[in-house]
Amino acid sequence: VHCSENNCNSAGHGRCNDEGTGCECDEGWYGESCEHSACIDWSFAQCDRDENGNCGSLGFTEYKPKCFGASCDSSILSFNYTVDDELINQCLYAVNDFDSGASDVHNCDNPHFEGDYCEIPRDFCGTLTSESACVDNTDNITLGECEWFAGKCVYAECAQFQSQGDCEGGSGNDTAVFFSSDATYAMFCQWIEDGSNSYCNRVTCGGDVLPHCANGAVRRPIYDRFTPMPVSICELWYCDCSTVQEATTSFWQVPTTAELLQGVADGYYSGEDVLFTADYMKPGYLDLFTCNACSLECGNGALVDDKCQNCDEECPLEVDPFRSGKECNQVFWVGSFRLNVDAQVAFIDRYDEFEPLVLLDLAYFLSTDTEHVSLWQVKPDGDESIVYFRYLFDTDFANQTQIIGGDVMAYAREELADDTSTSARGFIMQYVDSEYAYQICVPGMEECDPTKQIDIISLFLKCALYAFVAEVVAIIVYQLSCCCYRKRKQHKKDEVEMATVHSARYSV
Repeated sequence: VHCSENNCNSAGHGRCNDEGTGCECDEGWYGESCEHSACIDWSFAQCDRDENGNCGSLGFTEYKPKCFGASCDSSILSFNYTVDDELINQCLYAVNDFDSGASDVHNCDNPHFEGDYCEIPRDFCGTLTSESACVDNTDNITLGECEWFAGKCVYAECAQFQSQGDCEGGSGNDTAVFFSSDATYAMFCQWIEDGSNSYCNRVTCGGDVLPHCANGAVRRPIYDRFTPMPVSICELWYCDCSTVQEATTSFWQVPTTAELLQGVADGYYSGEDVLFTADYMKPGYLDLFTCNACSLECGNGALVDDKCQNCDEECPLEVDPFRSGKECNQVFWVGSFRLNVDAQVAFIDRYDEFEPLVLLDLAYFLSTDTEHVSLWQVKPDGDESIVYFRYLFDTDFANQTQIIGGDVMAYAREELADDTSTSARGFIMQYVDSEYAYQICVPGMEECDPTKQIDIISLFLKCALYAFVAEVVAIIVYQLSCCCYRKRKQHKKDEVEMATVHSARYSV
């Protein structure tokens, strides 16, 4: 197999290495084809609305930088919080001498924003208490952003409006004043009442007042600039659960807009310049807004794992009712075969490699996927190994498995007995021992655990042996008892005869 330049450069960020054995990716890019990067832009599907606000037949995609208005570090590939609740992800955070609030919250290298991905507008201008600091262009931190007005440092883009009507638009917020950007969400203006010095300023929600999105999701406005009545992300937002980490393998609930709006507290109106904090959510809705609501419903007493991927705790059940699967509600049967692989290597030393490969092989020749097979045990058998696996059915009713299970297991037995079949063409299954008789076990009807299984033939032979020994002992005991009885009877008879003889002698 030779390296392909077209494959390595499929995303424009790689090439074959000097040995021609694989791809060499540009800095910050990774993957088999150099197709992944920690700093790839967010892509949000948008509705193509007509002049009446109705969705058209076509849509389009809106792109935003991974860290919005801040810098992105492509060398960091994960998103997590440390034990000290310190955020570690691709967005660069800095404690700057020009930012007095940097030590209080997570701040981006662009101090006008905060949040996990620097998507939340923050009132950095308002932290500057002198005119010189407000208009100082050092490091371009305030260049074009801040303006000194009536003893306050405000945002210039909104401060240009001198009346509430110009600042916030018409009634009902249907003509809201906002400023679009390719790098950030739209910035909105609000009128601040301050007597004779009332002014227009940017809507901000910094200071860690908004709940964090869970599981690496990014925050988005519910009514963005493409809707008929756009609203600031500070006043109505949600965490986009389609952007969580491991989205394809997890089951975090992805709510609709209607479901989210049902969780907004009665009486809250986004046009009143009130920040949408957790206080304005109905009880039980915070997890839905922050992508922390798992949609997996575990059955039979099992509990979901922290990543919302499987009902791992207390499942699979190896006792009645014998269930397994993501929600622990699938009937399973057990099959076993022998591999010419040492059990120490397979089950202990290199199990992390062995398990996914053998499951791929099993799924391939059984014409299913890895969601329907799982490894149970690997039992040493000399220099070889006996592999026990579960075959999961898409049902919670055991009586429905007979038709499907019988065909599947009969096919598996036939294939595993043929060393030229598809069962012997995998990474691990190429080492299958075709001379070993494939075994099928149905939990609930028989004991399938090899450590608890009973050998009926051995048990029968043992019972027969015990019965034979017991019978021999009984015969011996009987014979000894009879012999003693006869001796005692003869002894008494002899005594009677002796007494008779003795009596006759004296009478004469």
